[in-house]
Amino acid sequence: MKIEKFNLLGIVRIMKFPPRRVISNLTKESEGKEIVDRESHEWKQCEALINSISDDVYSSFGDLTDNIIIKKIPSDFINNTDFYDFTFDGGLFAVATCFADKAGEAYGLLQEWINEHKHFAIDSLATGGNRWEVYGYGLTPDDVHKILGETVSVYQWDLFIPIRIIS
Repeated sequence: MKIEKFNLLGIVRIMKFPPRRVISNLTKESEGKEIVDRESHEWKQCEALINSISDDVYSSFGDLTDNIIIKKIPSDFINNTDFYDFTFDGGLFAVATCFADKAGEAYGLLQEWINEHKHFAIDSLATGGNRWEVYGYGLTPDDVHKILGETVSVYQWDLFIPIRIIS
């Protein structure tokens, strides 16, 4: 592998997540087919409730292609909200950190890194199930967002692509 080509990615990590129960910004009424805007009052209320009972690192992910958010919830959580909950399958992920304004480029490079790796492949079987093509996790804390404003080049993300072991 040509390392210099992947400098934008920094260190690529391999992480494994166990299955977990999550709530999403998809509606129950649509059986998980309709997305509610992440800035809506209803989703902000739900998010505040979930944040009050779960503050694990990587407890919240976004599907970067459709703007779907999932947040980890306790297995015994009684979902009285209008939002769809389900079991996230978990699995192996290749993970790279990037700045928000370079996310598209970093995503392409991370895909290429996986494709050139002799032990891993993109888990294309995962797409269409409860795992998506790419996930993002915002690393920049909300209080820092408030100070820095909308300067997208300072916001950091972890990008997650589902992978499988091939040898």
